[in-house]
Amino acid sequence: MTPVMRSSLRESVTAEYFGDGPPHWIISAGKAWERAADTYRESVRRRDVIVRKLDWHRRDLDLPFCSTLASRLDACRPNRRCFSGACPICMRAVQRWFVASGLRFGTWLKQDRSQGLKMFSLVPDFGEAAVGTLAQIDWIEFRAHAERALRDAGVDRFFAGIDVSLNHFEDCRDEAVFQFQLWALLEEPRDPWRERLKETINGSRKIARPVLAFEPRCARASLAYGLKNEFTRRVSYVRDNAHRDDRGAALDTRGRKLRGAAWVELMVFLDRIGPGGRLIAARTKMSAHSATKSQRARDASGGWRREFGGTGRRVTARRRSRNENRRGEQR
Repeated sequence: MTPVMRSSLRESVTAEYFGDGPPHWIISAGKAWERAADTYRESVRRRDVIVRKLDWHRRDLDLPFCSTLASRLDACRPNRRCFSGACPICMRAVQRWFVASGLRFGTWLKQDRSQGLKMFSLVPDFGEAAVGTLAQIDWIEFRAHAERALRDAGVDRFFAGIDVSLNHFEDCRDEAVFQFQLWALLEEPRDPWRERLKETINGSRKIARPVLAFEPRCARASLAYGLKNEFTRRVSYVRDNAHRDDRGAALDTRGRKLRGAAWVELMVFLDRIGPGGRLIAARTKMSAHSATKSQRARDASGGWRREFGGTGRRVTARRRSRNENRRGEQR
């Protein structure tokens, strides 16, 4: 991430995005493990965990650069933010700004282009990197390649975050690769364009589903996914479906926490590219209007409370109950 990009993002992501006001969303809404997005205090605790893990890896694996990154994250304070791509505090703020900006773009698409809100998952074949090679990636070229692929398909206006996971087949962990993925809002061209996009981002045809479009249940949560700061190891395996008569064996995935040397490598890489390195946009206004002051940001896509159908209220009630129990114990 260049100093200019880092400075520009600092100006956009103002103090309010580090707070706990809007926008809000629920992670994995409707599932047994649903939870509200991290609060500021939770992001601080997550930062502290990362610092301890980096210190442990420095001692256990003899990786001195872990100490440099740990010190940078540990020094992140109000009015002295590190804006590291590995910092949960700063990435949470950038994520919240990204959600607010994405909602405004989505509202513009609906009002000015009569286009329904769709999220696009784009998995480019040029977004693979073997474990141990992240330091060699020309990240500026990767982002430029992704932008060219979109424009070559006729997509001139887009707003995207970049996610990453470590992928491998079961019992083939030594063949694991990092896979980068774009999570985007697009102004869709009027002529057929998706097949062209599949060709431009998946010329090798290695990726089974390079382009996936869906209408999000919750616009905020879907946008936030593109800049999440927790990363998984995705393990592919064959599910036999022996208990089902209507379906045979099929390929499936299970998520596992990313750990060890691969986790350290990813943290160092994210620190290098910074939060701005995970953003790609063209012909969209990414200015940082206040999420707390912008009625459009609060009301886009029907409002977050209506989108969750009460899920947010249930989670909030559970949190309030836990807090009351804790206060009672302290008394």
